[in-house]
Amino acid sequence: MQFQPEILAALLAQSDEELWRTIKGIAVSGGVRLPRSTPSPEQMKKLRAALGDGTNVNLAEAMRIIDRYKNGDKK
Repeated sequence: MQFQPEILAALLAQSDEELWRTIKGIAVSGGVRLPRSTPSPEQMKKLRAALGDGTNVNLAEAMRIIDRYKNGDKK
């Protein structure tokens, strides 16, 4: 999967709530349901770090963070 840095930068400029809504929309389009509530600021910070700057995206780590949240890990 290839990322366009300018699009990812625009997404990462969103508030945590907006970014989570976007992530949920992408997940739903792939048949994955995520919790309605936005993850904690600490989790969102980890998620943003995994998404990097568009050139150093760690998609596997981002997916692990989302999966842990989906499964009830609120840390």
